[in-house]
Amino acid sequence: MEKMLLEGLPPLVIEYIGSLENMLEKQQAQLDQMQVRLDQLTELLILAQKARFGSSSEKARYVLGDGFEQDTLFNEAEVFAQEEEPEPVTVDKHTRKPKRTKEELAKDLPVVKVYIDIPEEESGCDICEGDLEKIGEELVRRELSIIPAQVYVTETYRINYGCADCLKETDEANIIKPEVPEPVVKRGLASPSSVAHVMY
Repeated sequence: MEKMLLEGLPPLVIEYIGSLENMLEKQQAQLDQMQVRLDQLTELLILAQKARFGSSSEKARYVLGDGFEQDTLFNEAEVFAQEEEPEPVTVDKHTRKPKRTKEELAKDLPVVKVYIDIPEEESGCDICEGDLEKIGEELVRRELSIIPAQVYVTETYRINYGCADCLKETDEANIIKPEVPEPVVKRGLASPSSVAHVMY
C-alpha cells in the first residue's frame, strides 16, 4: 500500500493493515497452488480415462508419450494403462425348469362350474321348431378367478341341445349351441377378476 495513504494513521492501524496484506498474499499463494493442483488432477483424470478406455494396442504410448518419466506426477495414469484386463467370469450352465401346465397350476384349487345356456325364446329347433332336449355339455375354457382372499378355478361350460324330431325323421339331430362370451386372454387362465386383481 502506498506510504502516502498510511501517513497520519496510528501505528496500530498501520500494523493491522500490514498483517492483512500479508494474509492476503499468503491466501493468494495458496489459491495459486490449489489452482495448479486442480489443473494437474484434471489432466491426470483425462489421461487415466484415455488409458482406461482407449485403444488397448497403443494405450501407454499414445496417451503417455514415448519419453514418459516414471517419477513424474502422472505415473498413476501408467498404472491404469498397464492394468491387466479382468479375467472373464464363467457361469456354470443351469437347466431350465420345464414350464408348469395350466392343470398343474390349478390342480389344488376348488372348482366352480358356470353354465351358459341358450335363451328361453330359442329353446325350439330352428329347423322344424320341435322341442330340444339336453344332449350334453362341453368344457369351453378354464380361468383362474380371484375374489379378495379367495382364489378358485371357474370352469365355463355351455349346454348343447339336439332336436329329437330331426333325429327321428332324418337320423341326424340338429345341434344348437349357445354363444360363448370372449375370454380376457385366449387360451389363458386369466379371468376378468384375476386381471383386475393384478392391475390393482
